[in-house]
Amino acid sequence: MEELLEKILLSALKKNVTDIHLNRMKNKTLVQFRQQGKLRPFSEYEEPEGKKLINYIKFLGNIDLNYRLTPHTGQFEYELNQKNYSFRVSSIPTMYSENIVIRILHHGRLLDIKELTLHTKALCTLEHITTLKSGLVIVCGPTGEGKSTTLHALLHRIFEKGMVHIITMEDPIEIVEPAFVQIQMNLDTGINFENSLKQILRHDPDVVMIGEIRDESSAALAIRCALTGCLVLSTLHSKNCLGAIHRLKNLGVSDLDLRDTLHYVLSQRLIYSQQTSFSIYEWMDSSVVQQVLSKKTILYKDFTERIKESIQIGETSIEDYENSEFRSALFDD
Repeated sequence: MEELLEKILLSALKKNVTDIHLNRMKNKTLVQFRQQGKLRPFSEYEEPEGKKLINYIKFLGNIDLNYRLTPHTGQFEYELNQKNYSFRVSSIPTMYSENIVIRILHHGRLLDIKELTLHTKALCTLEHITTLKSGLVIVCGPTGEGKSTTLHALLHRIFEKGMVHIITMEDPIEIVEPAFVQIQMNLDTGINFENSLKQILRHDPDVVMIGEIRDESSAALAIRCALTGCLVLSTLHSKNCLGAIHRLKNLGVSDLDLRDTLHYVLSQRLIYSQQTSFSIYEWMDSSVVQQVLSKKTILYKDFTERIKESIQIGETSIEDYENSEFRSALFDD
């Protein structure tokens, strides 16, 4: 199984795949790659090879092979071509057996802020965020759109500007950062958001990064850290900036706390053109957040408007977005 898994992992890395899907069906296991945001077939394996492959992956991820009826998450490192790579494994039960998804956590160099986007105004906004000393900054968007890459680029720029103490709380740690204090959340050993807060604040952080706001406890942690005077950066799964604010409210964050802490919300998408790939952003600063909370007319530019703005000044061309979700809005005009 080791040789077969290496073949799959090497192919995924070569194709810049973000996730590997293994769907065990009645008589075979289907392997698919998430590439450039789309799920593409890679291979399929008959039984019992498919079952052995999934069991080997679960073994590497330290997932108990005897428990197939409940979801599990694990992580493993693997050496390929004399380089170590990290992978997160998630399993869920299905009708016939189970479905496995392997997330490739990080397999390339960290990007500088200037490499994230071709849009000048978005770049200026990202640079401005790195000057903040306190408050909450949220980067939102669907899975696989580059939120963690943006977060780490921001952290690196902040660190480059001066000696700052950065603490990250992640589940799992996606990118190892020797200059930061990184904490791996682990419910089995009692390391969770709620009981880590007091210790984090005792370590005198300037910046706290929470890998993802998933529930009420992580949302409360982000707000409490921001209220103490730290700069807090985190990600959230939502379609756009407005959705992120509503999701925070649904997670129990009050309007008052949002007014006091939420300095920026950015929503992100990855664009794959024929020549390159780059991120596009829409964003709300604190003044727009106040408009949303006051239920006033919202004055901000969404993705489509930001794209049109970039095309108009010649930073990008309309052809760059031909295969994106914004195609109809752009090409129908």
